[in-house]
Amino acid sequence: MSPRSLKIRLMGLEAVVIILALGITGFGLTYLFERHVERRISIELDTYITQIAARLSFDEKGKPLLGGKLADPRFEKIFSGLYWQINNETSGLAAHSRSLWDTELNLPKDRQDFGHVHIHNLKGPMGATLLVHERRLRFKTKGGEQSVRLVVALDRGDLNKMISEFAND
Repeated sequence: MSPRSLKIRLMGLEAVVIILALGITGFGLTYLFERHVERRISIELDTYITQIAARLSFDEKGKPLLGGKLADPRFEKIFSGLYWQINNETSGLAAHSRSLWDTELNLPKDRQDFGHVHIHNLKGPMGATLLVHERRLRFKTKGGEQSVRLVVALDRGDLNKMISEFAND
C-alpha cells in the first residue's frame, strides 16, 4: 500500500477524530463533575446554615451564641477550611467558629434580602479563596428583634483538589 492510499489516510483521520472526541469527552465529564460537586457542597453549606439558625440564641447584649457543636469536626480545627460566622446587625456583635481562630470574614457591605441564600467568593484565612453561603434572618428575642447574617464558608482549594483528582483519574 502506498502512503497516499485512501485507506491509510482514512485510518489517520479516524485516529485524529477519536483522540479529539476522547479529549472533548474528558473535559465535558470534568465540567459535569465540577457542577455536581458545587451543587452537593452548596446543599451541605445550606444545611449548616439551617443547623446554626436552629441553635442560635443571644445574650442580653445581643451577642450571638451557638448552643452546642456542629457535627463536622472541621469547625473546631483551626484553619481547617470550613468556617461559620454570625454577624448581629442589630447589636454589631459577632461570633464565629473556632476554625476561624482570630480572624473574621469580611462580608460585602450589600444589604441582602431576608431568608434567601446568597453566594459569594471571598478571601479567607491564610489567603484562601472561600465559597461563602450567607443568609440574613430575623429573630425575636426578649431584648427585641435581632437581624443577623449567618455565614458558612468552605475553602475552594478543597473543591479544586477534588476536581483535579477526578480529571487525573
